[in-house]
Amino acid sequence: MPMRLRAAIVGAGNAGNWHANSVKKCPDLCELAAVADLDERRLKRLKKKHPEARFFASYQDVLACPDIDAVHVCLPHHLHARVSIEALEAGKHVLCEKPIATTLEQADAMIETARRTGRTLMIAENQVFLPAHRKIKELLESGAIGEPKLIITYEGGSEVASMSDPCSWKSNIVEGGGGVWMDSGIHRVAVLQYLFGDVVSICGTAERLYSPVETKGDDNCAFSVRFAGGALGAVACSFTVASEWNNSLEIYGTKGTILENHNWERPLRVFSTVPGPDQGRWISPDVEHRVYPGYYPLTFEAEVRHFYECIRHGRQPWFSGEQARRALEVVLMGYEASRTGVTVYRHMK
Repeated sequence: MPMRLRAAIVGAGNAGNWHANSVKKCPDLCELAAVADLDERRLKRLKKKHPEARFFASYQDVLACPDIDAVHVCLPHHLHARVSIEALEAGKHVLCEKPIATTLEQADAMIETARRTGRTLMIAENQVFLPAHRKIKELLESGAIGEPKLIITYEGGSEVASMSDPCSWKSNIVEGGGGVWMDSGIHRVAVLQYLFGDVVSICGTAERLYSPVETKGDDNCAFSVRFAGGALGAVACSFTVASEWNNSLEIYGTKGTILENHNWERPLRVFSTVPGPDQGRWISPDVEHRVYPGYYPLTFEAEVRHFYECIRHGRQPWFSGEQARRALEVVLMGYEASRTGVTVYRHMK
């Protein structure tokens, strides 16, 4: 294996730009070797920032390069499965943006191809790499708030421009696989399953309340979930918020409470009744954090570094294809619940 793995970015939009920057932040592990995009303007933008890379109009040309070790798939959701499978078949490791795919059948095909080819498949779910979420995991496992019983989480911001643009793939029912619930809700589901285990049932609704474009999916959603451990959760997401993007999480346990807000300079507040020096008072633990949009480079760099470390050491990545499939399954269950008006249950294997 070469000292530094050679990376290619397929898709030079916003996500591709974050991935390219993150590769450059990990010079001990990888180097940016190629970028592909159909949009010449996007390629020119990245050429100015990364002149050392080769640039292609076709992703197939990238896959044909024998010196490319890994491909970052940063494309509209409906293309994730096709391009990832082709990259794996070409012998490349794959870091694919979330969601893993738009159907479970596509996700299964990606996972199976990775197994058969012996290549690493990781899904770029950046929020599980947020230091605040890792700290919450540590607090939960230490018993700091006892047994979680109620979890409330939110993600929202403005996507009014893309929701109003019939030419934008974002939130297009076909190309995006849905609206805010697929695009942002899958972040929330991934974090919830990371912290609390599998979601076993869901009810609620996802609706297009704002956008006049009929090809667009939902722009607001609210769901109730139950976890395998018995706790209850509430998840709300919006693309029509008239303020900066934000994510928040409230966790109420039998012995305490954890509050998290991405737009706080110190993102965590903890109250615990467990005996100790901090018993019975609110504290804000030290944790690395940057408010919006600063947590993007923080988390993207962490996930990219993890991906290449897993390749180098032959480890199973977090967030794996299987984990991403479980998050997609819950999102699709939510859409079914919204469509039918009934609670949808997951059949645990």
